[in-house]
Amino acid sequence: MCIILVLDDGISMFDERLNHLKTGYRRQRGGMLLEAMCAVVILTIAFLAWAGSMMGASQGQYHAAKHTESIEIANYYLEQMRRDPQFWTEYGSCTGNDCWHPASPAETDACGNTFPPYTDAGPAGGGTWHAGCQNLTLETNGTINEPYNYQWRADIHAKGTPQEDDSAADVSVWIETQTLHGGWDTYEVTGLKKAPKS
Repeated sequence: MCIILVLDDGISMFDERLNHLKTGYRRQRGGMLLEAMCAVVILTIAFLAWAGSMMGASQGQYHAAKHTESIEIANYYLEQMRRDPQFWTEYGSCTGNDCWHPASPAETDACGNTFPPYTDAGPAGGGTWHAGCQNLTLETNGTINEPYNYQWRADIHAKGTPQEDDSAADVSVWIETQTLHGGWDTYEVTGLKKAPKS
């Protein structure tokens, strides 16, 4: 019979098992920390994407409101032209364009500004912008919160062509409004004004 002596290292079996569990627990705790950090990074990226989409939606809503307001202003001025009782008396016979003269007596807007003649060249033609009244007074009774500019023009329908119609005028209104970032947007509305039947 052979006896093998195993030297005792002074650590009991219970202590060895406890040390093994502690080492595993430390490894597990490190893994949980890494998982938590990954989760925080993923949630941060998701939050930033959500915040960006909310900012985009807010800007889109602002631009839609500005577009609607600009079209409302343009329709207001187009209606001013259509309702102008002196429209056809302001028209002078001429061979080219720019045949409208200032109204006599002068007509003013709700802010007391005299309406210019219907001869603006438009934005593409380098026309002069007129400061718009912020108090719209027709059926809308609206007030515009931000400043805007306008141009308007009237031309005899199909002037200089065989289809020329001296009893109709092509009317155009351009509105210039400031954007969110300090630039300018331009909107155009066109229509037709017929001379009243006598």
